[in-house]
Amino acid sequence: MTTPAGPAGDRHIVGHSGAASVAGVGFANTGIVDGDVTIGSIGYIVSPFPTEPPTVPASSSPSRFLDARWQVVPFHGRDEELAELSSWRDGTATRAVRLVHGTGGQGKTRLATQFAIASAKAGWEVVAVRPSGSPAATGTPAQRPAGGWRGLLAIVDYAERWPSDDLRKVLNEGLPGRSGGPVRVLLLTRSVGYWWMSLTHELDTTEVRTDELELKPLADTDDERQTSFALAVAAFAEKLGATGTVNLPAPQLHGEGSRLVLATHMAALDAVTAHVDDRAAAAAGRPAHPARAAPTDMIELSVNLLKREIAHWQRLHDARQIAVNPSTMARCVYIATLTGPRPRAKAVRTLRRLGFDDAGQAVDDHAMCYPSELGKTVLEPLYPDRLGEDFLALTTPGSGVARHLVDPWAKKAAKHLLTRRRDGNPPAYTPAAVTVLIETARRWPHFAADVLYPLLRKHPELAKLAGGSAVARLAAIPDVEISVLEAIETVLPKDRHVDFDIAIAAVDHRLTAHRVGVTGDPAERARLYVRSAQRQSNAGFHEGALTASSEAIPVLRRLADDDPDRYVAGLADAIDLHGIYLYYTRHAAEALATGEEAVRLFRRLVESGRVELLDGLARALANVSVRYPAEASESGLRAALEAVEIQRTVGADVRLGLYLNNLVIMLSRMGRDDEALDYSREALEIIHAMAAADSSKWAPDLARHLTVTGRQFAALDRWEEALATATEAVRVESRLVEANRALHEPDLAEALNFLSNALTRLGHREQAVTAGMDAVAAYRRLNGAGDATLRYDLGTTLWRLGLNLTELSRHDEAVSRLTEALTIFRELHRSSEASGYQTPIASTLSILTGCYLALGRHDEALTAATEAVSTFRALAETDRERYEHRLAGALYGLTAALWHAGRHDAALETAREMVARHRLLVETDRTADPSALARSIHYLGWLLSALHHHDEALAVSEEAVERHRDMYSAAPGAHEPELANALDTFATVRLAAHRDLDAALEAAGEAVARFEQLAATGDGQIDDWLRVARETLAKAAEEVAPATPPAGA
Repeated sequence: MTTPAGPAGDRHIVGHSGAASVAGVGFANTGIVDGDVTIGSIGYIVSPFPTEPPTVPASSSPSRFLDARWQVVPFHGRDEELAELSSWRDGTATRAVRLVHGTGGQGKTRLATQFAIASAKAGWEVVAVRPSGSPAATGTPAQRPAGGWRGLLAIVDYAERWPSDDLRKVLNEGLPGRSGGPVRVLLLTRSVGYWWMSLTHELDTTEVRTDELELKPLADTDDERQTSFALAVAAFAEKLGATGTVNLPAPQLHGEGSRLVLATHMAALDAVTAHVDDRAAAAAGRPAHPARAAPTDMIELSVNLLKREIAHWQRLHDARQIAVNPSTMARCVYIATLTGPRPRAKAVRTLRRLGFDDAGQAVDDHAMCYPSELGKTVLEPLYPDRLGEDFLALTTPGSGVARHLVDPWAKKAAKHLLTRRRDGNPPAYTPAAVTVLIETARRWPHFAADVLYPLLRKHPELAKLAGGSAVARLAAIPDVEISVLEAIETVLPKDRHVDFDIAIAAVDHRLTAHRVGVTGDPAERARLYVRSAQRQSNAGFHEGALTASSEAIPVLRRLADDDPDRYVAGLADAIDLHGIYLYYTRHAAEALATGEEAVRLFRRLVESGRVELLDGLARALANVSVRYPAEASESGLRAALEAVEIQRTVGADVRLGLYLNNLVIMLSRMGRDDEALDYSREALEIIHAMAAADSSKWAPDLARHLTVTGRQFAALDRWEEALATATEAVRVESRLVEANRALHEPDLAEALNFLSNALTRLGHREQAVTAGMDAVAAYRRLNGAGDATLRYDLGTTLWRLGLNLTELSRHDEAVSRLTEALTIFRELHRSSEASGYQTPIASTLSILTGCYLALGRHDEALTAATEAVSTFRALAETDRERYEHRLAGALYGLTAALWHAGRHDAALETAREMVARHRLLVETDRTADPSALARSIHYLGWLLSALHHHDEALAVSEEAVERHRDMYSAAPGAHEPELANALDTFATVRLAAHRDLDAALEAAGEAVARFEQLAATGDGQIDDWLRVARETLAKAAEEVAPATPPAGA
């Protein structure tokens, strides 16, 4: 017989809304042949992954020994990461994608190579995927195991460099594989950006699981650094044929970057090459080099390595292996570090434009020293990045370090390199080059003053081409020249722009501080502060906005007192904005009072004849409407309605959509969801149109209103429409987070939370888990330990994630999430005077009860169930309508826990109470769930039979079948498993009582037939139930028609 499923518990904590549209992405089923495969028109290459490193000539330039491709230093450490990757690879998912990210020099490529080697040994087919035009990976096709491949592991390095559409095509249109088994895709990247967030949410609509792994520093302690240093010394010494290096001391490095594995390897290479030089001098009878101090920071390491890099060029030139001299090679390296890899023909044109006499020879000689990873390109930059940046600075006059590296040519090289072409368009490498210039300038003041600042003063558009993040980093340079920022200000957007809001705020903050210090005009100071506050707020820096606004308001009040006709309207505007900043920084009472003052000022001006200020009145009314507390909702609703009415009169532009949004919020708060939905649709149509015309300006408003609309659909139980809206909201919010994570991450977390809720309501458990994990990650990044709202949101997201994991029988994972949620709810309850957290505490305990029972942790199950019932019982005494059904559900879990604890009589007593409460609910509440009553009766029947109360068990099990038939008739797809289980229990009860055996046989046969139909779905739980039902049927057949003894017995 089959025991009824675990406790239903409480599954109705209301989540927050979100939204976003998701396109389906999957893996095509195409074939692979040995060797490289270029996939049709998609333009990417699939090759066997190289598990053996290429041969590294000892004559290579020193910097090449640091290239991860060569694997000169043996892999070590990262045991935890390798174990986690192996667990991911061997998981149950059919298709999964994992992103491994970390800063340059952290060891991503080395980790991936080691994982590829281990996976190949474990029977996986391992391939590298590269863009078309790249050299294929140099691996040799592996021999297919006799039993076939366990699956396909595809590794995509530099994933952030792929165009997003191309990366989607890789996943959507074909990752070839011969295994027919699971597919794993490992993406390697330096950063997590919009491309990844967008991709994960597209994959969420499929059966593909996505997650990420951030690499932490490996050389994080003195012991780890010493171990890493010793291994690197031994490896470099072997490659260079050096002896006597065992006791080389590791330098004590300080400052930025010193914890990276790369820093330790650079120090080891420096020590070994210095040792080789000393040995060579001694062997040649030359005087020994004077003793030198060990490098203490990354700059000294860079200088030492660059000296050896130049010496390497000189040796090649002396041996006539390259034609260009070191001075010309240095210029080529300078250019390559800025431009990055280029096709040969374009590289030659670039060098000609910069005055190279034999550009083709220079390009070819540079390629000999620095062969490109991309194969068909030249001008491979000097790696690692930091070494390249230091080379730019040390080559430029004025560093005061390593004067022998200086070339006056370098002072103007960037200017000539970035000059617009004859067609008037900037070179394609401009964004990358400017970004490198800014990063170099951040650490080298002379480079900033002599190279970057003159260039950007004359050509500020170059900074804009580099993007908002680069401009913000430029503005953060402590002694950045004001004239440079003033020039850049002229080319930045004048209004809100999601890609440049942070940059605009950063530039404006520096300029405002300067300008208010030099102006003597109070009106101008106020204007500067008001504008600065708006720009800070647009970027999400609301505290900074409040500070700037607080400087402006007193000045404007004095001006308005002296000259009201001229300044009161400006004061009203500033006060309205000030209320917004107060609201965003959670000064609720002050925000409301300030908003009401703005309304009064505008109303007085309009009533005095200033009708042109009607739009200001509408804006102030809309802004203040959502600040009224619950007890004053009518006031908020009146303000929102008046704002909409005024705006319809003034003109139905995008502001009408925004004001309608606030009206929707107020109607929703008051429970008028049908009206709210009508207004919400009108608002969404307006804002959609505006966002389509200018997404950089209106996308934030679109995202917010999608969230609001999703809530309206959910409130009306229209979950399909809620899901569509939630999906689009997540897409839009993901794009916004890429531009400004600090500002938009809270909204993205909320949107993901609601998306998970919608997916849960519609039974899409796998996708709900993925969305829930993304939401949890977003809430964790917000680090809202001291923010009760964020903590509660994290708790509810973990709760729902635990619920979905439970439904997927992933009980260990569920317990981990649910116990964390329980901890959060308990902490919030202890720190709050209200009792509002008792419900989520009890609900979490109810679900934990079922998980503990599934894992055989019966004592913990009983403890959790007892507390859940006790809490819900107390809540039901004060609010029966709200909590009676939750108490009845918790009693189910307590019944099961008592039974497994061996307290059978107590379990039976609890089950009787459970049935009585469910029966009363169904009889008195039309919204009560009749299936909960049917399940509870079913469970009671099984308990009665197990405790030999056969007469009562017969009647109860019959009622259970009748009720389940009624449920099945109303919704066959949803209730057939429960009906089949009830039939199996009906038969088992009769077999135990030795009564109604014909009815038992008929019921058992029907149960088996239903389970056999359901088994086609591939659900493992159905298979278990079918096995038990067949055993029941066999026993019933034996009881009804005992086997006839063999003839002659």
